[in-house]
Amino acid sequence: MGKPILYGMETSTVVRNVLMVAKAIDLDIEYREIDLFAGDHLKEEYLKMNPQHTIPTLDDNGEYLWESHAIAPYLVEKYAKDDSLFPKNDIRKRARINQRLHFDNGVLYERCILNIVMPVYTQNKSTISPETIDSVNKSYEHMEKFLEQGLYLVGDSLTIADLACGASISALFEFVPADPAKYPKLHAWFERIKALPYYKEANEKGNIAYIKMIRDASQLESHLFISKPIKSKMEKPILYGMEISMVVRSVIMVAKAIDLDIEYREIDLFAGDHLKEEYLKMNPQHTIPTLDDNGEYLWESHAIAPYLVEKYAKDDSLFPKNDIRKRARINQRLHFNNGTLYERCILNIVMPVYTQNKSTISPETIDNVNKAYEHMEKFLEQGLYLVGDSLTIADLACGASISTLFEFVPADPAKYPKLHAWFERIRALPYYKETNEKGNIAYIKMIRNLMAKGKQ
Repeated sequence: MGKPILYGMETSTVVRNVLMVAKAIDLDIEYREIDLFAGDHLKEEYLKMNPQHTIPTLDDNGEYLWESHAIAPYLVEKYAKDDSLFPKNDIRKRARINQRLHFDNGVLYERCILNIVMPVYTQNKSTISPETIDSVNKSYEHMEKFLEQGLYLVGDSLTIADLACGASISALFEFVPADPAKYPKLHAWFERIKALPYYKEANEKGNIAYIKMIRDASQLESHLFISKPIKSKMEKPILYGMEISMVVRSVIMVAKAIDLDIEYREIDLFAGDHLKEEYLKMNPQHTIPTLDDNGEYLWESHAIAPYLVEKYAKDDSLFPKNDIRKRARINQRLHFNNGTLYERCILNIVMPVYTQNKSTISPETIDNVNKAYEHMEKFLEQGLYLVGDSLTIADLACGASISTLFEFVPADPAKYPKLHAWFERIRALPYYKETNEKGNIAYIKMIRNLMAKGKQ
């Protein structure tokens, strides 16, 4: 048993996140720096480990895993001397940690950091767009709300969510400073992260190099509803959402898959239901879906799904409790769905329709969608489903997204035969038509109607 090997670039926030986790649990890993600019991640040896060719990638004695937000819980579950960073038997706290991890992936990284740095690399931009600055400040507002509940992002003890978000915030604060008077809890929290004994070694050095690299490349400067009834002790969980949303539909599919009776309440985002005081008390990030499990509030579909399985399923086949490796791969696919299929593909199709009256999909977005199909075709070389030969929550999450993407950017069956065969298996599920197809048809119709208006 050799020690685990981590491949990455020290300048990367998501790599530094994993390095901090390893230090936090006193795990001796071998770190190997690779050069993305030289194409190291596209070499055959690397692609065999990680067909998505991202960083970081973990080689744990021949067990290959990528996506930092999947690697972190895997390392804690397998190697930590205690489970304080990701409590094994506290389902509620694990669910909240997962929500914050997806917040880091989908919001802090995809929506904020990438929208700062990618225009520098691909468009030679030297300024940060007002829209991105607004997104960053909104993320600060959400974190300030999270921190009303404790010293850290999930209560009063450090978790892997703090280390992930800490790496991201260390970069964001350099480009879009947060006003200490407006975000006092956020600043106090970040000071606690910076005071960790391993922070300077595992994060600060790489972050300084990252900021310098981006500023050198760009000369960037810093830029100064619904009333909730009184409930009896244990009522069935309530899910708030819009049926047209694929992330809502993915949770409804999970509930059906585990035969869980939930109460579903449709809300209207267009009418501002999610901004009403009653809803904001449940979910200060004001997103959908939101779960009310007898006063335990949880949002982010990729956190709700494992929570429901762990708490209510009759068996753990959809998210195996004691198979650390499989859980890690499921988590990786969930983050792929969040960061790639949803944020990078679906939102880049529909948001220009809403905000710019666009009637076509950009070539860049079509390219991103096809790259996502290529990655999934690779994933499916290992089995009938996204993680082996049995259905998991990753298939239901990605299935809801693919049902939408196939309508806008069809996938060539000759080029992606495994992807098409997998999706046919998803469509054959006894609850698929009821829980996903109806809402997806309504969603596609709505977007196409808006596209048609954009042409006028």
